[in-house]
Amino acid sequence: MSAFASLDLPTLNAMRAETISALHELMTRATSTASRYGDSATFGQRREDLKAHLTDLNAAIAAKEGAPTRGPIYVVGGR
Repeated sequence: MSAFASLDLPTLNAMRAETISALHELMTRATSTASRYGDSATFGQRREDLKAHLTDLNAAIAAKEGAPTRGPIYVVGGR
């Protein structure tokens, strides 16, 4: 069962919009800074968790809209 199963579609869409905005901000903000005194700091950006959250939200929205969450499986005959 999805963690989002109890949420309605408008709430899920709002959460998706916030997640996309946060991902955009994370990808476009500065990753280092320096002071006029010679001090500097560099930091990394972890996008994987936010992308995974967005994928989960998209799947929950698709399920609420009635779309299949997975595609069909085709068995191809061999020898």
